[in-house]
Amino acid sequence: MRFLEVEKKGLAQIKSQNRIRIFSEILRQQPISRTQLETVLSLSPSTVSRIVEQLLKAGIVKESGTEPTAIGRKPIMLYIREDAYYVIGISITKKRIVFGLMNVLGEVIEKVQWSTIAISRSEELLSTLERGINHLLLTYSISPEQILTIGIAARGLINKETGSILYAMETKEWIPVREHLNQLFDCPVYLENNVAADLKAQYMQDSVIENAMVYLYMDEGIGGSIIYDGKIIDGQSNMASRFGHLTVIPDGNLCSCGKRGHLEAYVTNSLLIEAYRQQTQSSCSSVKEICFAASQGEPSANIIIDEALRKLAFAISQILVNINPGTLVLYGELFEYYQGVIDALKKEIDKLVFDEKLYQIKWIIRKEHQVQVEQSIAKLALEWVLV
Repeated sequence: MRFLEVEKKGLAQIKSQNRIRIFSEILRQQPISRTQLETVLSLSPSTVSRIVEQLLKAGIVKESGTEPTAIGRKPIMLYIREDAYYVIGISITKKRIVFGLMNVLGEVIEKVQWSTIAISRSEELLSTLERGINHLLLTYSISPEQILTIGIAARGLINKETGSILYAMETKEWIPVREHLNQLFDCPVYLENNVAADLKAQYMQDSVIENAMVYLYMDEGIGGSIIYDGKIIDGQSNMASRFGHLTVIPDGNLCSCGKRGHLEAYVTNSLLIEAYRQQTQSSCSSVKEICFAASQGEPSANIIIDEALRKLAFAISQILVNINPGTLVLYGELFEYYQGVIDALKKEIDKLVFDEKLYQIKWIIRKEHQVQVEQSIAKLALEWVLV
C-alpha cells in the first residue's frame, strides 16, 4: 500500500483521504502551520497532528523556519521534502518520445529524448516507455514507490476510460498504456492528448479564458483543442477538435487516416519540407528555412507558403464559423517564423466567412520554446492525483 493511496472503504478510507488532503495543502501553500491546516481543511487539531507526525516520520514532510506573530509562540512551519516523491511526464509524438523527471515541487530533474521512427506496434511502444522510465529511475536512484504519478501526452486519439492510445492510424491498434504501466510501477497513470495537455497547463491554470478558445497545432501532424466555459471540449468519443481531418479539398490527397482531402494531407511540416525540396533540389530540413527563404523573395518558398496558408485559412474559417471563439492560438514553425502570417490568414479568411467579426478576435502565436508538453502533462497528472 502506497502512503498516499486512498484505501477502499471504512475508517481507513477516511484516514487516507485526510492524509492526501493535508499533503496536498502543504504542497500548494507551503510554508504552512498545523493551525492553518486545521482552519483551511476544517480538521481537528488531533487529526492534523497525527497525520503530520506520520508524514514527518515517513520523510515526506519537514519542519523548517518560523512565521512571525504579534503575540504568542511562533508556529513551526511545514514543507514537503523535494525528494519525497517524483512525477514522470511523457510526451509521445510521431518521431520522438520525451521523458521528463520532476520532483514533487515541479522542478525539472532530467529530460531525455528517444526516437520513435522505428516504432509502429503496441509491444514496441510499451517496451520503449518501460525502458525510458527505468532509465530515469536508475540514473537518479529513485525507487518505483517514489513515483507519485505518471502523465502521458500523446498525439492522436486517446481513450481515457481504458487508458489506451491509438498511436498509429495505419495499424488501427489501441495500445493499453495505463494497464501496462500500472502492472510495472503501481501508480496512477494520467493520459491526455498532447495539444490538450499544453492548452490546459498553459491557459486553464495561468490565464482567464473569455468565451471559447481554440488551439491549432501544426507540427508532424495537425492537432487542436477547444476550451469553452473553462473546460476542454473532448466530444462524445474524444474526437472533438481533430482539425487535421477537416476537409479542404474533396477527394483530394490521401490522408494518414485513409480518407481524402483532409488538411493534414497538405500542410504538415514534413509535407511542406518535401514539396520545397522537390521544387528547389535543396537539402531543406525545416519549415523555418522555408519561411526565411520566402522573406528573401525566393519564388518556390513563397508559392509553397501561400498555398499552405490558403488551405489553413479554409480550415480556420470552418472553425471560426462553427465555434466563434474569442481567442485563436496558433503553434508551429509556419506561424512563428513567417512574417505577417496572421494578416495573411485574415486576408484569406475574409474571402470565405460572412462576417469579419469572426476573425476580428484575439490571435496568439505560441512559440516553440513555450511548449514543454512533458512538463505540462506532469503538472496535470500531479494536480489530478491530488484532487
